[in-house]
Amino acid sequence: MSTGLTYIPSGYSSFEELTSLCEVLKIHDKVYATHARDSDILGNDPFLGPLNEALALSRRTKVRIQFSHAAINDPSLWGSAKKWTDHFEVAVNEGLDAAFDVYPYDASSSALTQYLPSWVQEGGVDQMKMRLSDKMVFEKAAVELSRGWSANVIPWDWNRVVLARTDDLMQTTPGDSILIAAQKLNLSPEHLVLELCKAGGNQVMVVLFYRMEEDMRTFARSAYSMICSDGSAIPFDQGERIPHPRSFGASTRALRLLSRERNDLTLESAIHKMTGKVAQHLKILDRGTIAIGKAADIVIFDPLTVGDCATFLEPAQPPVGIHYVIVNGEVVIENGVQSDARPGRVLHASQ
Repeated sequence: MSTGLTYIPSGYSSFEELTSLCEVLKIHDKVYATHARDSDILGNDPFLGPLNEALALSRRTKVRIQFSHAAINDPSLWGSAKKWTDHFEVAVNEGLDAAFDVYPYDASSSALTQYLPSWVQEGGVDQMKMRLSDKMVFEKAAVELSRGWSANVIPWDWNRVVLARTDDLMQTTPGDSILIAAQKLNLSPEHLVLELCKAGGNQVMVVLFYRMEEDMRTFARSAYSMICSDGSAIPFDQGERIPHPRSFGASTRALRLLSRERNDLTLESAIHKMTGKVAQHLKILDRGTIAIGKAADIVIFDPLTVGDCATFLEPAQPPVGIHYVIVNGEVVIENGVQSDARPGRVLHASQ
């Protein structure tokens, strides 16, 4: 089971409700993956509160925990990743079955609507649009939005929030920051955000440069971390859109940046954090390692040249250094050329 507690309606879930669900997961030996909320509902520690909520669920129910996308978005807390990973290690040493993942970038991405006050989003996109059509409600939302994001604790720097997809709404241009786009239209950033959400709903996407690379590297070095992409399966032809490069280069970026260039991880460790460690924690028993009787999911690459080409300005770029991709024993990519074979399957945890 997964939750997205920074999103509506998942964010309405109480600790008690999540406890009941995790008790069922434990009975069936399933994992609880949580994209943690951005507030401290337990009231212990604003910084560690979201992590503490997940760990408390594991302590109470003994459920396996996968904490999604460890990151520090608050500039006032940049450089605190070691405190976070030390806290996580203490919990694991208590006996909790817990792991977390991180993607190898210093920026995140999401629908712009995620950053609106929760009461604005209540009831879904259609009701949100209707609500924002009321001038008084619109202005009230603008005032609240101006106070910051992540439960109003992080001040907005609108130059760090870059439009990735707008579908030409409001004559905006992907690649412009909210600040620049608002200045072009002679609007406040808050008014532009609300107008875009009212017109485009969840289709308006942004990239947020609210992270520090050193924190990401600290998370990646942890013995309890895995490397993910948090990306989507999207085509290379993106038109005017400029999505987050993670959808095109996360895995190869980890091999290039974290292993070959920064020496944060050995090549073997970087690979393990994207393969065997993941399969083991999720209990997908026929994947993750190369062995007789296991599915032949294999990537053949040059460790000296493998890397990402996707950038924040030009994200839709294939990686380099990969010679073959084999899925379920069938070659799907050979020397950069993709075949028509579709041997992939949805993976389920073993019963």
